[in-house]
Amino acid sequence: MCTEGIWLRDHCRCPTCYHTDTRQRLLETYDLPLDIAPEHAQIRDDALDVQWPDGHSSTYLLSSLRNAMAKRPRKETDRQTFWDASIAATPPVTQYNEFMDSTSGIKSWLTDIKRTGFALVDGVPATEQATQAVIKRVYAPMHTFYGEWWTFSNNALDHADTAYTNLSLPSHTDMTYCSDPAGLQVFHCLSFDGTGGESTLVDGFKAGRQLRDQYPEIYRTLTTVNIPQTYADPVQKIWSTISRPVLIVDSTSYELVRVNFNTCDRAVLDASTVDMSRIQEIYRALRTFESILREEQNVYTFPLTPGRVLIFDNWRVLHGREGFTGSRTLSGCYVSRDEHMLKQRMYLDECEEAN
Repeated sequence: MCTEGIWLRDHCRCPTCYHTDTRQRLLETYDLPLDIAPEHAQIRDDALDVQWPDGHSSTYLLSSLRNAMAKRPRKETDRQTFWDASIAATPPVTQYNEFMDSTSGIKSWLTDIKRTGFALVDGVPATEQATQAVIKRVYAPMHTFYGEWWTFSNNALDHADTAYTNLSLPSHTDMTYCSDPAGLQVFHCLSFDGTGGESTLVDGFKAGRQLRDQYPEIYRTLTTVNIPQTYADPVQKIWSTISRPVLIVDSTSYELVRVNFNTCDRAVLDASTVDMSRIQEIYRALRTFESILREEQNVYTFPLTPGRVLIFDNWRVLHGREGFTGSRTLSGCYVSRDEHMLKQRMYLDECEEAN
């Protein structure tokens, strides 16, 4: 149990220090002396009563203090399932009618996204309206410079992006050049008259763990060195650029929480963006990570046919596409990370008290 006076004083939950309706602190950290200590403390039943030097009184439930000091075990619904190409045998699929008509269908879908990073809905009418109805069933779309909803084909280069062509696309995450990249991405093939064009997915968290286990020094490079990313569309007068590591880890647990990898959108590596004395190290790291992403056993390949909606975690799952012939029309949108986490908590998690 924590005996630091400043921690105890900071976590007083009396009406003077904490607003019970808004669940927000009323006590300023600046007003707490670092060396503050209880003047008197006494255990009473299942509570700790504390008297402070300034005359303030606090009461803490012993059970709450014990819980605060114990690391919470990960709930079963929080457990991530790392996957590879073998997921093709049992992909996470929810049927359209179940999804639209029941809360259980939504929960199943959200659980799949939480565990594997992607989910499919089959039996969706191949229209823009049906695509939007599926997403609106749970989420509000994210507005970006592509708009909220988009429908595009390879017959018109609406944006300066390789995705609007029929060329193959290597595994990547989207919006690596934005300060707030989309949390989820949605694709629905409305029509396809041609050959090829299979979609590919790679579990970025599994690939990151493989890199960490096999090449720890390279993993360290990709978690610490900023790589510049950029997007430029002179016709639309859009330019966005940012530098960040390819692999972003939690500052406390050091677990991988986001993959930020897109070779197509990588900007020029020069003295203004990277340490040029480390250029060999940087290229070796990028090549090694991409070699893992390309390993056949890591890539789930499948046809994205009309009637199947794909949604995936853009912070975890890298997506790609094989080149194709003919004409193809896709519809979809982005969903913000905050929107996704909000709905995940609403449907799957119990609301926890704010600290």
